[in-house]
Amino acid sequence: MSWDSYVDNLLQSGNVTHAALLGIDGSIWAKDAGCKLTQEEATAIAGGMGEVSGKYFQDNGCVLGGEKYFCLRMVGDEGLFYGKKGPSGLCIARSTQCLVVGVYGEGQTPGACNIAVEGMKRFRLPAKEPQFVGKCTTLWSTRRLLKMSSSLLKKAAANTTGMMMPPPAPFRRAPASSGGSSEVYTPIEVKECFDETFAQQIDDDTFQIYRSNPVAQGEAVPGWMLLVHGAGCCAMSWGLCAKELKAKGVPVISFDMRGHGLTACTDETDLSVERLSQDIVNVMDALFKPGDDVIIVGHSLGGALAVRVAKRTDLKVNLRACGVVDVVEGTALDSLRHMKTILARKPASFSSISRVVQWGLSGHGVKNLDSARASMPPLVRRMPEGGAYVWRTDLLSTEPFWKGWFEGMGECFLDSACPKLLLTAGTDRLDKELSIAHMQGRFQLSMVYGTGHYMQEDKPQDVAQILAIFFQRFTAALPTSSNMSWDSYVDNLLQSGNVTHAALLGIDGSIWAKDAGCKLTQEEATAIAGGMGEVSGKYFQDNGCVLGGEKYFCLRMVGDEGLFYGKKGPSGLCIARSTQCLVVGVYGEGQTPGACNIAVEGMKDYLVGAGY
Repeated sequence: MSWDSYVDNLLQSGNVTHAALLGIDGSIWAKDAGCKLTQEEATAIAGGMGEVSGKYFQDNGCVLGGEKYFCLRMVGDEGLFYGKKGPSGLCIARSTQCLVVGVYGEGQTPGACNIAVEGMKRFRLPAKEPQFVGKCTTLWSTRRLLKMSSSLLKKAAANTTGMMMPPPAPFRRAPASSGGSSEVYTPIEVKECFDETFAQQIDDDTFQIYRSNPVAQGEAVPGWMLLVHGAGCCAMSWGLCAKELKAKGVPVISFDMRGHGLTACTDETDLSVERLSQDIVNVMDALFKPGDDVIIVGHSLGGALAVRVAKRTDLKVNLRACGVVDVVEGTALDSLRHMKTILARKPASFSSISRVVQWGLSGHGVKNLDSARASMPPLVRRMPEGGAYVWRTDLLSTEPFWKGWFEGMGECFLDSACPKLLLTAGTDRLDKELSIAHMQGRFQLSMVYGTGHYMQEDKPQDVAQILAIFFQRFTAALPTSSNMSWDSYVDNLLQSGNVTHAALLGIDGSIWAKDAGCKLTQEEATAIAGGMGEVSGKYFQDNGCVLGGEKYFCLRMVGDEGLFYGKKGPSGLCIARSTQCLVVGVYGEGQTPGACNIAVEGMKDYLVGAGY
């Protein structure tokens, strides 16, 4: 029964403790020897995964091997469930015909477990005899995959009766040689992502700058978004995201940090949080005029630095807002104990750039081939006389600074006076302090599901969409009751390309603004406001949500967070409640519910932060 090989693959990834494959009906196809999953539990899990609303798991939790995991999150329309119990947790992903179950334990991370399980769920049977291509590693993120020859597959098929034969087990060949298929791993040049790159002299140091400005010459620049990369990365980690931001009208600047990329400093051994934070301030002073509007966004270590810069009171620029991508103090500090082990697995050198890109997909955790082609080549430099490619940054030597990078960043984030955005791959990234602060409305939380740690690389379009909306709001005046410019907010939602119709309503159901094609009536608006006022969601569950004469059934209501999701055929809507108003977005054919949700919830989070 070769389904066992799939369970073995999950275990060998090192990211799950136990694994199982179940049929949609709850039948157990395969599980590891130590997995104590019973048939009764499997049947209950299948039943719970069949409820799009997630109500079963919310009420009963998920029981596996006698252990009860509470419902951390259920994304029913995508067939995903995430559970938690102390330091352990699980991820369940539903494919067309089966359920993939992975349990992680102490010393393993939920994000890595999710990548392994969701990667297995997305794997598809090749049309021909399986061959390794670049896309395989984009979809399949586990580290060690079994090799299965075609003869073994035929033998397994001949010996299998009474149950559907699984697709061939995913496998990895040795990296391609310097010709042929290696062309798929050719680097993406800087000029494909940024308008220009240049060296900026600051005292005795030279920082490599990357800049794109979509504003026509002679027109006023509304502001700049400064993008800061993480440890061991470079500015091209933001490359594809920066390209998307420019297309959305956002002027962007990034740079290679001290000890990274093409930047050359007299002292590259001091990577302390104080030194790196001051470098950011020095770069801003060199590139921006006093009083320029700037929004700073950092990924990982870059986020930890961004919040420290945001808290400073001696900045010459007008820092309008601060964004942090996938870094939280509690989880970052917890992960440091595994850092040496992770770095020890990195190859010391590579024979070609194509192999660097391949490793970025299979070992570094990037899930997007084009992003790996952009971000990985600048991380290495070639030894003299055509030698091997070695790492530009020795991360292991930075160990004395690791703790200092992240300690206290949560306090800096929450205490900074500017509006704040935290962008994560899921709520499991939040520590206790930030979870409480988010419930208090102290910052905007946006999520991009299906990404790993390198969110801006895995899904550059989705991340750019969130950041573009964030930028537009904080580089334009907030509407007031006197200027009645709420229409501009509706326009922002429409211009995102992710909603067909949009509206802003008062908590009492009054219509503040709606687009010209939106047929929302006052009677419907009043009913929507009443339904959003019921935390239980009973009104929408019983009556649906009517907008423009169209009735959307209740897909999910998260009453305590003020969120409603409705569906009608290929269309649907998202409604998000802020302190004083309701944000309504309707998506149609060709648009995705996830992108609509990001736009609507992002608008709501901003309004909460601005007092609305």
